Amino acid sequence: MIKKALPLFKEIHFFCFSVIIFILAQKSYPLNPTPGVVVLPFSIDSTLTEVRNSLTDHLIQKLKDAGYNAIGTRYLSSVLKMGPCDSDECMRKIASLVGARYVVSGSVTGDTNSYKVSVNFMDLMESKVLLTTNRLLNGAQASTYYADELTLLILQSLNNGDSLL
Repeated sequence: MIKKALPLFKEIHFFCFSVIIFILAQKSYPLNPTPGVVVLPFSIDSTLTEVRNSLTDHLIQKLKDAGYNAIGTRYLSSVLKMGPCDSDECMRKIASLVGARYVVSGSVTGDTNSYKVSVNFMDLMESKVLLTTNRLLNGAQASTYYADELTLLILQSLNNGDSLL
């Protein structure tokens, strides 16, 4: 009788052990993907298209490198024949199309020698602005370096202002 019960006991023990491991794994490694970040095309003065594209491309790549699902919508906006996306309704529409929770929007004004970059970072789920920043930059390459600083500011705002360093 004991010999017949022993294999059953081992199977029950293995099943319980598997269930416990599964539950612990769910707490340590959630199944939900990292929330998406959509980077909308910044509004620009006509001479700053290259500066804007460089800044947003670098920002998207830096956010991806940090582990976020970052998506640029420059091409999506042109396919949908959308103008500037400044309204909350427009931002929500694009974010829902790409499955993003966070939105980066902004503008670049001035000329290629000296220009102002204004950026807003929003949590659409909470309907809350997490970051607003303005920088005066000089030279076409400055936007590339600003993408690094901007990424750190965004990541810091995602971490409720805690230092990342």
